[in-house]
Amino acid sequence: MSTISVAQIAINTDKLVSGTIFQVDPLNNSTNSGTGLADDMIVTLDNQTSTFGLGLGKKVLPNAQLNLGSNKKALKMNEVKLQSLTDIVTVPNPRAGMVVYNTTAIASEEVEIGWCYFDGVKWNRIMESEREPTLKNEFSIPYLPPTDVIIPGVSYADATSGIYSAAIKMPFMNSETTQIKAKTDGTYVFALRFYFYSTVSDPAMPATYDSQALLYVFMVSKTQNKVLEKALLTFPFMQKARRYYSYRLVMGTPLNKDEEVEFYIGRGQAPDFEDCPLNIRVLDTGDVSVKSAARTSLVFWKL
Repeated sequence: MSTISVAQIAINTDKLVSGTIFQVDPLNNSTNSGTGLADDMIVTLDNQTSTFGLGLGKKVLPNAQLNLGSNKKALKMNEVKLQSLTDIVTVPNPRAGMVVYNTTAIASEEVEIGWCYFDGVKWNRIMESEREPTLKNEFSIPYLPPTDVIIPGVSYADATSGIYSAAIKMPFMNSETTQIKAKTDGTYVFALRFYFYSTVSDPAMPATYDSQALLYVFMVSKTQNKVLEKALLTFPFMQKARRYYSYRLVMGTPLNKDEEVEFYIGRGQAPDFEDCPLNIRVLDTGDVSVKSAARTSLVFWKL
């Protein structure tokens, strides 16, 4: 009859941590817990998963393979000098999930200094989670002559084909830029808040009528000169002197680094739809109510 047992090996201590198969205590001050373990190296074996766990200065947590215990030390990753994002020579044949700290920047190869992980094809920079302070992502349409931003008519055929030449560009800007530009490659979301108003432009038109306002919004890549996304807005429309309307729209698209985006808007027109003339309400410095919330604006961010 024979049995198999897991041996326990201790170096410079007789106070092994429970469940330990190998423990080193250079200062011979182990107390099985607390500060007495600060200098210890502890190896455990998980019998259920048949995997080792390593604790440095601390007991090994359940289901952890590595547990670091110091509150005055840092984890030092391997430093490498990647030559490109597809470099598989500096780290020979890397596997997906590997992490390194790259110490060199090569602008022509878009290689940046910092933490990088390999996704199976290329190295990717692990970006900071903090908001990038240089991203100017909040825009309004300013009060500029002409004071009215009149939405022109766009035919149904053009709108469905993505032809926006008859639409008007929405002149978004903030205090520093008129460019809506992607800082890095990725997918971006644009949240637009529209404010419109109607006026009686034709004296022969009845003072009041009910209809359905229909607007087309085009998100256009100025860099690529093509429509990235388009949307259709509809809402009940009643014209009587001047009435105000609001609408929120969210659009998303992948963008390349430094790709610039513009927005165009047009309205459905006769004979396809009943004509519903609308203007865009802008940031009017002479109107207190428009200085704050009741204005057309957008904010965008990277997912």
